[in-house]
Amino acid sequence: EIYSFDKEALWKGTVYPASEKENWFVSVTAAYYNFLKQLPDDTERAFNYTKDELTELNYRLLYTISKEGTVEPLNAKTVYDKYNNYQIPRIKATYLLHQLRLKLGNKTFSVVMNKIHEQYKEKNIKTEDVLATIEKLSGEETKELALQWLTRSDVPNVNFSPAVEKSADGYKVKLNINQSGAAYKFFTTVAFDFAKERIVKIVEVIEANQTTELTFKEKPVKVIFNYGNDIPVQRKNFYTYQNLFDDFANVLIVYGTNQQIEANNTIALRYQKV
Repeated sequence: EIYSFDKEALWKGTVYPASEKENWFVSVTAAYYNFLKQLPDDTERAFNYTKDELTELNYRLLYTISKEGTVEPLNAKTVYDKYNNYQIPRIKATYLLHQLRLKLGNKTFSVVMNKIHEQYKEKNIKTEDVLATIEKLSGEETKELALQWLTRSDVPNVNFSPAVEKSADGYKVKLNINQSGAAYKFFTTVAFDFAKERIVKIVEVIEANQTTELTFKEKPVKVIFNYGNDIPVQRKNFYTYQNLFDDFANVLIVYGTNQQIEANNTIALRYQKV
């Protein structure tokens, strides 16, 4: 279900922010709408698309923070000389909606988003209205899950170590998940590689130090945490092509002196012109 979505169930209409504190929602309804609308129908392609898009967002979030500092989405301002007050709320809120979809499932998530856009079509909306509507229609406690992405300036700092032991039913895999600092609550995917197949499971993390156990008939040869990049995490290398435009004023294009000189010189000149 993570890697599929009925395009006919996408929400329609425009809502307006009651204040700067709601800019995150107006921005993300467009961002996540576009994310789901472009989701490929083929499951394998949809997985690669989802993983790549979320990884790109993680990189851009860390790049923006490294260049301009961080900001809590609810405290972001409308400014024109920096990107962080725009990028950080938009990116973190995208993860927020993705986490809500993992928790609620496609059908309930779609009902919630459509209702918000119907009820507040061309009207001002407050953050508390958004969060209250989600809880009311879903019947789930989602406010705490949502607010952490809106009120915090950091990103999850997660350490993961798997342990495998033989059991009567096969092999027991313990997922030891530890978070530095204040813990986030989140859902993520974990991949288990076996000799001839890969099995992907969704895991819910609710504590700073948590151990989750799963049992398989065969011993996994590899375990990959946050396989689909369902949450942004700290990374040492977070550079991507889009950074070229995030910080274009400081770009230095160096082209070679061998056979590619003409092609590289041409594209450098085109970038300069743009």
